[in-house]
Amino acid sequence: MTLSGPAERELFLGVVARALAADRRLWVVATLREEFLPELLGTTQAAMFAAPVVLGVMRPAELVAAIERLAAMAGMALEAGLVADVVEDTGTVDALPLLAYLLQELYLAAGPGGVASREAYGALGGVAGALARQADAVFRGTDRCV
Repeated sequence: MTLSGPAERELFLGVVARALAADRRLWVVATLREEFLPELLGTTQAAMFAAPVVLGVMRPAELVAAIERLAAMAGMALEAGLVADVVEDTGTVDALPLLAYLLQELYLAAGPGGVASREAYGALGGVAGALARQADAVFRGTDRCV
């Protein structure tokens, strides 16, 4: 939605509206950054979004709880001090997608039932570095035209 033009947006929302009209048992849950909400509410399908819920910014304590709960759900232990490091490095709410990627990488490094370590966190490059490291690796593996 955020990278599409008005025509693509209307096409997509029309498909969703038709699917919802065809089966009342169908539910659609969508997430959207709040700065894109006015654009969405300006579409011809705005009635589908009559009662949007805007969630606030996660505070550091909420980030701690989210990280710890996700790790527990995945069966992964966290080395002492790791969560504090991650939360401090997360910085802004814009970093949440980076945080999600980082947690996945920590899980893959630790393995099922393993312990995510501060050493692994550093090797991944922290919150911002984990995705950048992966992007660099993918870029190095492509055939580039100059």
